[in-house]
Amino acid sequence: MATSRLTGDAVKANTGQYDCADVHSLAMPRAGLRVIEALAPCVNLRHLDLSHNRIGRMEGLEALAQLRRLALSDNEITTIQGALLLDGNRITSVDDASCLEPLPKLRNLQLQRPTQHDSPPDASSNPCCKHPQYRVVLRRLLTMLDGESLALVDAAGLDASPSKDV
Repeated sequence: MATSRLTGDAVKANTGQYDCADVHSLAMPRAGLRVIEALAPCVNLRHLDLSHNRIGRMEGLEALAQLRRLALSDNEITTIQGALLLDGNRITSVDDASCLEPLPKLRNLQLQRPTQHDSPPDASSNPCCKHPQYRVVLRRLLTMLDGESLALVDAAGLDASPSKDV
């Protein structure tokens, strides 16, 4: 049965671990979650998939210093408040990404669905992807943005900002 809260008991039941500190990967897509909580004891968590839920706020991720992959696609997130696959949400401000600075191992962020090169963001992308400084603001925090290596863009001497209709 779907739940609205992520609890320590749910983490243990899903992973089969007795101690949350032993959890390295947690996948709970389509679990009916509305709130992220109880992850602080999961200090070794590296992969977290909470996609296709009803989560409205990114919170409760601050203790996850080992996190390398965070999938929150197709939730109800309107602002980033804690730490990444975030395409299909409603994030409007590119400045919200400043909360990613305390997560030094999280280097890959996806806010828009993959499209053809040089295409404008599609309708399922977050509104912040249309901001003219979208890539410029995020490049200082990441090595990958929307599936594209920022180092390769720099090496090629390409403009990192979208080129059409944004």
